[in-house]
Amino acid sequence: MHPILYDFLKNDWETYEGIVEGQLEPWLEFQKELGHRP
Repeated sequence: MHPILYDFLKNDWETYEGIVEGQLEPWLEFQKELGHRP
């Protein structure tokens, strides 16, 4: 399982806050691997 997806399932708000605050690099990589933007 992708680590970011795993963090979401754990309700890891630190990861979520990182995305909201603009630390988008891992999230953009995740979207690229996923093949689309949810």
